[in-house]
Amino acid sequence: MPLRDTTNSLRSAMDHTWDFQVDLTGVAPKPAAEHETDAHRLQQRQKQIDFGKNTLGYVKYIETVPRHKREPGQPKTPDKNKAISKRGFDGLIRKWRRELHEWDPSREGGDQAQPLQPSSAAVRTTTSGDNSRRGSSISAGEGGISARSVSP
Repeated sequence: MPLRDTTNSLRSAMDHTWDFQVDLTGVAPKPAAEHETDAHRLQQRQKQIDFGKNTLGYVKYIETVPRHKREPGQPKTPDKNKAISKRGFDGLIRKWRRELHEWDPSREGGDQAQPLQPSSAAVRTTTSGDNSRRGSSISAGEGGISARSVSP
């Protein structure tokens, strides 16, 4: 019988080896950042958002769908202040821009976008090269934004 007693005591010891508690009193968990605080990162994120808002698709979307009528599946501007990695934010921007392209005027049954009348605020840019420079003019009018080629 002594053999049986040692077996039971070994089983009893093995059953209790994993029964332990960890005392975490005084150890505070590291709080997760809720908002982005890096000024440069916020500036870069705003730049990406501005690129998206400077499209004909965005202009048409905000004119067509009032804010109070927007549904969960429709484009939503990413929150630049959200604490998220650069890669994660770039993914949100990419998704948002793809959704905005669905609102581009050229996607609707061949309906071509009409260029806007140039305004006094038109900006002219040129590319470096030889004497045959070509540039583009970007203008903003009442109906939105347009870009057109301009020869010097």
